[in-house]
Amino acid sequence: MRWWKKMYVDTLPSSPAVSAAKSMGMRGRAELGFEATGDQTRLKHLFQTSPLRVLFPAMPKPELNTAVLVTTSGGLVGGDRLEIEVTAGENARALVMGQAAE
Repeated sequence: MRWWKKMYVDTLPSSPAVSAAKSMGMRGRAELGFEATGDQTRLKHLFQTSPLRVLFPAMPKPELNTAVLVTTSGGLVGGDRLEIEVTAGENARALVMGQAAE
């Protein structure tokens, strides 16, 4: 199973100055791949570029691999681009989610 999402944040109105600012936006990418071995799911592949990072919180009952996507830039603005790709092999189980607002 493959899940893939591109998120483009374009919140500013169009103008020459805004177009120049958009071209300077941050570009982040995260790739996660999970595979199952028996009844265990393990992380097989991880790639990340700033400002997008993947954290793996310690869970009280680690029955499900959990990954949290966060941005290290302090927030998203117009022109920022984030690409997220998650793959899961047969019978693999994982929870991938975004960070909560503060």
